[in-house]
Amino acid sequence: MMQFTITRDSDNAITKTVSAGALSLAESQVLTGHTLHSGHYPPDRYDYDGTDFTLKAEQPVQPFIFKSTREMLVDIYNQLSVQGFEIPAHVDGIESKAQANVLIDQAAGRARFRLVSSGTLIDQEYIIAEQQIAEWRLDGSNASELPECLSQAWLTASNQTAEQAATDLETMAQAWKSTLMQIRALRLTGKAAVNAATNEYKAVALGYIEQLDAIVAS
Repeated sequence: MMQFTITRDSDNAITKTVSAGALSLAESQVLTGHTLHSGHYPPDRYDYDGTDFTLKAEQPVQPFIFKSTREMLVDIYNQLSVQGFEIPAHVDGIESKAQANVLIDQAAGRARFRLVSSGTLIDQEYIIAEQQIAEWRLDGSNASELPECLSQAWLTASNQTAEQAATDLETMAQAWKSTLMQIRALRLTGKAAVNAATNEYKAVALGYIEQLDAIVAS
């Protein structure tokens, strides 16, 4: 597998690294106003001056004793990640656009998780109930043949008619899907904005993460 690096012509910023089996595959990922180079030069470790790639000066490592608890945790997160452990990214440790995009994905995951009640596979209950009600309506909403999600025991306990319970479930399912689409739009728009940003990409990412973290179940 061949390694390539792409830079932006306007400011010589390293925008991404690419692994490809052929030069033509790597060239297909180069946008107008960008240049493809042979070699692996990740932006968190290298700078490009328009001619050569140079290693960034290493920042002095501050002993743990002089660091806050938050700073120590960020260091531990980064070290575990380098060693190959699958752990959540930390917002204080953003060092590249790729990491910023991972954080946006994770914020979207947290927002989706907050949509449903505590428990496992609750979201599947919404999907199954909506499907059952749709089939029930196609069959004429026969009160004597209720779907499983509208059991008589549930109707009695909730003091609802079958129609009232069905309408409630449909309303909840629609609100759930609408919020899922809102989360998806923020996630994709946020990642596109990060990729298009220059030095301010961290602030851009944090703005979308804050929006996603503000979404709560209604």
